[in-house]
Amino acid sequence: QNYTEGVDLHQVVVRALEQILQLEKTELNVALALLEQSWLFWYQGDTDQLETATKCCHKAANSLAKNKEHLYLGFAYYLRFLVEKRLLQEQIKKEVEEEE
Repeated sequence: QNYTEGVDLHQVVVRALEQILQLEKTELNVALALLEQSWLFWYQGDTDQLETATKCCHKAANSLAKNKEHLYLGFAYYLRFLVEKRLLQEQIKKEVEEEE
């Protein structure tokens, strides 16, 4: 399958994550898959997708904190911040548009 500029590769990423989890479904791999899913939701930018991304980040952060994976935990918090910031921006934008 050929990939060109501008092609949506989300399905490829999701299939790769599924294969990784089939090979070895550890708590770390599940948490990292949740973070990768969060990136995918963040890129889509829909409010519902962003809310799901926030939940994925929260679940991943809890798992990483429990297993003392501090490097990945920091990334999970950072990604959750990015997602929540964008979610807030989208909500404000929607409210402003409704008032106009």
